[in-house]
Amino acid sequence: MDIREIIGNNVFKARKIRNLSQEQFAEMINIEPSALSKIENGKSYPSQQTIENIIYALKIKPDVLFKTEEKIDIEKAYNELLVKLEKIKQNEELFTKVYYKIQELTYNND
Repeated sequence: MDIREIIGNNVFKARKIRNLSQEQFAEMINIEPSALSKIENGKSYPSQQTIENIIYALKIKPDVLFKTEEKIDIEKAYNELLVKLEKIKQNEELFTKVYYKIQELTYNND
């Protein structure tokens, strides 16, 4: 997988997690939906400005765009999630969204 595909795949996944259509997200980052489609499909590189807009709009760390699928350390990831949950429990609305998303993702695993 080349870097264009890695970036595109990560943009696509982050956009989908936030339930944004290509049209909505393209507007948020000031590009045409067709340009976003090319980025997500690994057919073109986003400009530096577009990368900055993506990071800002998705509220992600820059390295998220460049990560490949790798096996995660479950214990480390679990502890990171616990820390994040502890932070968001202060915000009832956000915590409720996270709770229901986890319920949705684990529905068939109960």
